[in-house]
Amino acid sequence: MYYSDIDEDDLDGLPSILTPAMAADTLCVHVNTIYNLLRSGKMAGFRMGAAWRIRKKDLLEFLRQGGSLIS
Repeated sequence: MYYSDIDEDDLDGLPSILTPAMAADTLCVHVNTIYNLLRSGKMAGFRMGAAWRIRKKDLLEFLRQGGSLIS
């Protein structure tokens, strides 16, 4: 399965707002990879104080656009 093949049903068990650790676990990557994507602007996210958060719809959009996990 390619990341671009993932649809909303595949992410059903996730809350609507994810932590970077939850996103990393979902994509089977290290959490630092998620932080790098967020800081570079390649993945949409927002900050709550010092903590990053990712909307499930933004994670899905990143995957649908063929988001690259490699810089």
